[in-house]
Amino acid sequence: QKVKLKNAWKGFAFDRIIDDQVEVCSPAEVEGLVVISGCVTTTQPTQNKENYNLRLTNDNGVFELKYRPSQQRRWFLTPITVSRYEGIRQCGASAWVNEQGHVYMHFSRNAIPMVVHFSGFAYSNKSHEDGIELKEADPKKLRFDEEDPPTAYPCGDLVLLQGCFQEARHGSSEKAALLPEELRPLREVRCLAPLLVSPDPQAKDLPESDFVGVESIAITVQPDGGIYVQGGFVYNNDKKGHMRKLPQKKKGKVCLDGVRFLRTASTTPVEVSKAVQPKERGKEAVSSLLQRVSGGQATRSAVCKKLPGNVVVLEGAVDCVRLRNPKLAVARLPETCRPPQRMCFFTRDRSEERCRVDIDQWGRIFCPESPGTDGVELSGIIFVASAWPVREQPRDWDWDELNLQYAAASEETPGVAHQLVDELIQRCNKHEWDRFRYKIYHQMRLPLGDLILRGGNRDPFNFGNNNFERAAWRQMEHPLGERWGIRTPQQLFQLPKHMLEKV
Repeated sequence: QKVKLKNAWKGFAFDRIIDDQVEVCSPAEVEGLVVISGCVTTTQPTQNKENYNLRLTNDNGVFELKYRPSQQRRWFLTPITVSRYEGIRQCGASAWVNEQGHVYMHFSRNAIPMVVHFSGFAYSNKSHEDGIELKEADPKKLRFDEEDPPTAYPCGDLVLLQGCFQEARHGSSEKAALLPEELRPLREVRCLAPLLVSPDPQAKDLPESDFVGVESIAITVQPDGGIYVQGGFVYNNDKKGHMRKLPQKKKGKVCLDGVRFLRTASTTPVEVSKAVQPKERGKEAVSSLLQRVSGGQATRSAVCKKLPGNVVVLEGAVDCVRLRNPKLAVARLPETCRPPQRMCFFTRDRSEERCRVDIDQWGRIFCPESPGTDGVELSGIIFVASAWPVREQPRDWDWDELNLQYAAASEETPGVAHQLVDELIQRCNKHEWDRFRYKIYHQMRLPLGDLILRGGNRDPFNFGNNNFERAAWRQMEHPLGERWGIRTPQQLFQLPKHMLEKV
């Protein structure tokens, strides 16, 4: 179903506005699974109110009955950008779907979204009786929420976790719950989950409907069924819309919406790019708990699984030391497991923090903002694959063609390049520029528009009315040409200071 949003929201494809907005899919082969995808941008950003539950869908664009969740809300931490020409920079907003089929969003004052990514939004619409409730690990520390307790919903080879814990403070790693034996992963799963917090920290005894998932928290699911919670840093937006990390304990309700894993070994490995420098075997960082559980045979390599209905699920990590450039591809998906357009997801790095991962229509996986120094986690990524392969081929399979300002370093690069080209054009005479223009014809545009070139037919060196410089050049022209090969005055301007003094 193609969901119709309000008139202020249009479909967006990273660099242009398109007609398609948000799509919701529920394959008949995988009962109970609902996958939402799409990217939208607003044409009226100043009319969006902060700290307010903003409804995106209109009255004629609600979800059909078969796509609506059985519980009151299903949560999702959506990546956002405060400008169409900037990177995400770990900024996120709280999004959810309610029982009436409407999509809502909540964001803070300093992070008013211009672009919203819904890729990776998936949940189960089964009733609570169809799921299997988890077991509390330590009721004294973390207790289950009475209205929406943590529950596992098996959907074929995929297991979805949903539900919440009661409000608590989260610092170091602690065991929160235990999975039943028949619903345990085959490998360690490290992903992110929303943390429901109060929009007003000073208020007490707020109702459940007032909590919003603007924070994220790290979740680790072990093969022995243990579910661990790691707090990490507190995220806060400054006045410029940039995300800041504060070394504080997080306080809120852990929500397991968005935690999913496979329970089958019939998967396809993800092809790692040649640009990735693999880690040495003796330096692999595997937790001691995982080594005891798996007997020292812990597998963390990234794999993908194509479920019935063209639903693709990724799991595992790409181990690497570093990337030479964040625009290089990290890995590549098989041809039958590629999305119809470029999608953006939130995953974890090897710590407890957010990491942006992009997958384009050719199956190339990029980490344009935070490639990480120890690897890239892909667990939790889910999308509906394209039914037809892409006819066009990329210009370079290992290089990202998307030209956006991902980070501060890349923002400074165009300005420096334009300045250097500007200086080159201004110091060239007419004859030198004619030769230069012949080489770059149809391949380069002037960054600052047309410039007045130096010299002309009658005055090629642009001396003007300065007869002293013209007379001095006539005296030095012959010896400079014979001894140093200098034929124009502009060649003297390009010499370093020590070489100019020598000449």
